[in-house]
Amino acid sequence: MIVTVHQPTFLPYLGFFDKILKSDIFIIYDTAQYVRQNFMNRNRINHQGNDMFINIEVERGANKKEIKDVLLKNNTRKKFDKILKSIEISYKKTPYYNDILPILKNMFNIFLTSNKLINGNVYFIKEILKLFNWNGKIYFASNLNINDNNSTLKLINMTKKVGGTYYLSGNSGVKYMELGLFKRNNVGIIFQNFNHPIYLTSSKKEFKYNLTILDYMFTNYNNTEIFNTNKEVYNDIVYKFKNYNDDELMPIEVSTFNSLFEILPNLEMLDIGIGCGRTTKFFIERVKSYYGIDYSIDMIKEAHLKFPNYKDKLEVADARNLSLIGNHKYDLVLFSFNGIDYVSHEDRLKILKEIYRVTKDGGYFILSSHNLISNEENVRHIENTEQYNYYITKDKHNLETYYIKPSVFVKQLNEIGFFTEKIFGYNGEEYKDFNNIPKTNHWPYYFTKKI
Repeated sequence: MIVTVHQPTFLPYLGFFDKILKSDIFIIYDTAQYVRQNFMNRNRINHQGNDMFINIEVERGANKKEIKDVLLKNNTRKKFDKILKSIEISYKKTPYYNDILPILKNMFNIFLTSNKLINGNVYFIKEILKLFNWNGKIYFASNLNINDNNSTLKLINMTKKVGGTYYLSGNSGVKYMELGLFKRNNVGIIFQNFNHPIYLTSSKKEFKYNLTILDYMFTNYNNTEIFNTNKEVYNDIVYKFKNYNDDELMPIEVSTFNSLFEILPNLEMLDIGIGCGRTTKFFIERVKSYYGIDYSIDMIKEAHLKFPNYKDKLEVADARNLSLIGNHKYDLVLFSFNGIDYVSHEDRLKILKEIYRVTKDGGYFILSSHNLISNEENVRHIENTEQYNYYITKDKHNLETYYIKPSVFVKQLNEIGFFTEKIFGYNGEEYKDFNNIPKTNHWPYYFTKKI
């Protein structure tokens, strides 16, 4: 069970809801202290092309109270009508203005009748989650009776109290949490890695990032697919990957790993995107140390069933954020089965940089990636593939898949700091000319070394 914890902010932005929708349980951190100049009682809208803050005034001395106890100031109908007027000027002509407006009116009525900041905020959050068909559970931190002075332990114990096994953190969590405490307390940690999408708007205004979710809902109320990612698709096809558990290495992998077979006992290895443990079976007892990760919890659960004695070596983690791993730790990093091809171009570069950071100088990095210049069905329809260096399209599993020219990928790797020594084809053949990989080789393996 994935748990996330967050203060109930005012008209939150997309990233706030993305984190909840990736979780099974949302704990409303109502015992956190109110912070001035934050987003607990204010947020931004796109007001005629400019950023504009709308805010709910709170009582003097609110910064000395927990969020659940903060009262409002100037809590009048006139005040809220003025805010609604600003929103109307900004979004009246949007297609779903009249669908979302009742939620705002009800929120302001709750502010008026209760005079408490938290009540209106929580109402709005719950209503938006309903629109996204989220079926998770919500708890209030104040009902959990967690009194740890250590902020990281407080998050861990809240997670455990509601039956969670993983804590989902925003990316900034790495800066303030004591990450080692999670493992010592048998709680996994995952980082959100939210990339703000550019969504359809009905105006000619300049697109603004990180506005209140109202900016999205007024124009895209009926489009709840904005947060769908390859991760969710992976979770849906776990049963197919289970079929690979008993497979041996493919010929292309045997050839790629061949030069390392004799020195495996001397290598500390990071295996990324292990799925249900296909490559784990081969490496875990052959290398000096092994750590296998996948960003799908269901995949790791299957891997745990396959390797019950190695659960502590198989964990949920996202290659875009390897904060739990120190610099220059591994002699060998493997990212097999084209795992790097299921993220955006920006995230791909982020992954490569993270892998470079955790790889020892002179260490090996081996991976496979889809070949754009191939005759594979998914890219045959693309006209003039020569004009593209890379191209993203859906595969048969509905996964957004990244295809790249081998010569371009060699350059991409080199710019990060990995020198490509060899490229192998599906049947184990080695290619000397990286500019002329045959079209029949749909996803080559790249054998590289950290420069």
